[in-house]
Amino acid sequence: MRVPVLGGFLALILLYCGWMILQVRRTLRRIAAFEQKFWSGIDLDKLFVATKDDKSGAFDPSRKIFVAMMAEWRRGFSKTGEARGNPVLRCRDVGQVEVQKWYIGASTRLIPLEILQFFLGPIFGITAALLGLVVADPLSASSGIGDRVAAVFEVTLTVTIIASVGFVTFRLTDTWLRLAQQMLTNFVTEFANILDRVFNQPDASGSNRG
Repeated sequence: MRVPVLGGFLALILLYCGWMILQVRRTLRRIAAFEQKFWSGIDLDKLFVATKDDKSGAFDPSRKIFVAMMAEWRRGFSKTGEARGNPVLRCRDVGQVEVQKWYIGASTRLIPLEILQFFLGPIFGITAALLGLVVADPLSASSGIGDRVAAVFEVTLTVTIIASVGFVTFRLTDTWLRLAQQMLTNFVTEFANILDRVFNQPDASGSNRG
């Protein structure tokens, strides 16, 4: 009974790890694709209108950050174009908050994989002890004790594989998530710098002021 149960659990872990890797890699591609579009020279107002109603970008953090910052930028000016305080600072703050919200949400998906890491040490210890027992008494393989040792070793080996897969996936996806977070943070900084230049233009009627 233990083998099918552990085998099924291993299959679930493999599926979850594969899904996590796919999702993080897809996020990185979406961030890169949106940044390419952002820096293509497109008018920011047109990009905002097209992006805010695009439901396909619901899981694209760069789009959500851009929309949040542009919405805050537009709220920063009255209908006559007069600025309410410093909209650039508020836009930067909004962008940074959105990055943190996304990163925290994405990182929570790694918790199951992070928990698996804590099983590696004890499992390796148990496996080493069982191997030492078999080596010390080769004749035990034909006894009832040997059967029980083999059964426990089978279980620990399967759990070791599960924990190892989770450990590798956690390290890999965590690195990619940190990379995505850095990309988004850089985007917020660069976008805020653009807004700052627009805000400090001599002509107060710039089209991107909303």
